[in-house]
Amino acid sequence: MLFDAQAATYRNVGFALSAIAISACLVATPARAQWPQWGGPNQNFMVETSGLADQWPEDGPRQLWNRALGEGYSSIVVDTGVLYTMYRRSPTDESEYTIALSAETGETIWEHENHSPFTIGMTQFGPGPHSTPLVRGQRLYTVGTNAVLHCFDKKAGQALWKRALPGELGAPVPYYGYSCSPIAYRNLIILPVDRWREDGGPWATRSDDPRAHLATAEQSLAAFDQTSGEVVWKSHDYPTDYSSPILIDFHGQDQLVALMRRDIIGVEPASGKLLWHQTVRPVPDENIASPLWTGDGLLFCTAAYSSGSRVIRLRSENGETKPEQLWYRR
Repeated sequence: MLFDAQAATYRNVGFALSAIAISACLVATPARAQWPQWGGPNQNFMVETSGLADQWPEDGPRQLWNRALGEGYSSIVVDTGVLYTMYRRSPTDESEYTIALSAETGETIWEHENHSPFTIGMTQFGPGPHSTPLVRGQRLYTVGTNAVLHCFDKKAGQALWKRALPGELGAPVPYYGYSCSPIAYRNLIILPVDRWREDGGPWATRSDDPRAHLATAEQSLAAFDQTSGEVVWKSHDYPTDYSSPILIDFHGQDQLVALMRRDIIGVEPASGKLLWHQTVRPVPDENIASPLWTGDGLLFCTAAYSSGSRVIRLRSENGETKPEQLWYRR
C-alpha cells in the first residue's frame, strides 16, 4: 500500500515486505527523498528533512494504491520515483524475483526471475529473499538466498552481470539462506562471503563438496568491481554470519564495519586491510542485525537468542584504531 505522505509522515523512511502484501510509507518532500540501500542514504534509517508533521490525521494517511506482491523479508529501496525490492510469489516458489515498481501507481516496470531453490533450513523462518537491493548510479545490485549477486540496468531491468558465489568462489550458502545486503564503496560492491567450514554455524558444510576447492582461507569479505563484477580483493578468515556490514567515518578514515560470527571487525574498504577487531562472543550463535554507529566513537551490536547486546568504543591512538568493549548486557 502506498499512502499520501504530504500531510504527515514519520521522521524516518521505513518499508516492510509482509507475507501477503507490500506496505510503504514514502516521504514526499519537495526533494523527493531517496532510499537507495539497506538503512537509507546514511545507513541509519533516517533522512534529513524539515517541515514534517509529527502525527497522522485521525482518519490516517490517504491510500494511493494497494497491490499484493508475495513472500520475503527484502526491504524496499527508492530511487527517482521507482521502488525496487525482491520477493517470492508463494511460500513454495523456487524462484525469487527482483521487481521495479512505479511509486505513483504501483505498476510493474520490470521484473527478473532468479532460480533460487530453498532448503529445509530456509523454511524455518521463511524461504526469503532476505537481502535488500542497492541502487548505485544507473545500476541495481541484489543478492538472493542462494548467494548469487546480480547487477542490473536499473531502468531496463537487463542483467548486466552476475556472480554465483558458491559456484565461482566456493562460498557456502548459510543454513537459513544468504541475507547480507550489498554495500557500495567507490567503484566496489562489498559482501561477506566466507569459505567452506566444518566448525558448525550457518556457513558450515561438508569440506568434500566438489565446490570446496574453489575457496581460499582469506575470503570472509570480498569486493567486486561495480562495472564488470570482477573480484578486486578478498580478505580475512573470520567466520561470517547474517549481519550486513556498514560504512563509517572514524576521524576522517573510511571504515567498513562487519559483525561476524564471533568478532566485530573494521577494515579499509578500498583494500580489505584489517584495521581492528574485537571478539564479541566465544560461543557459536547468530549475529543478524547490522551494527549501529553513533557517530561519536560508539558501535552498538546485538545478537539473537538472548545472547545479549554490547557497545564497542573506538578510539584513535598513534594513527591506529583501538576497540574497547564499553559494556555488555544479556
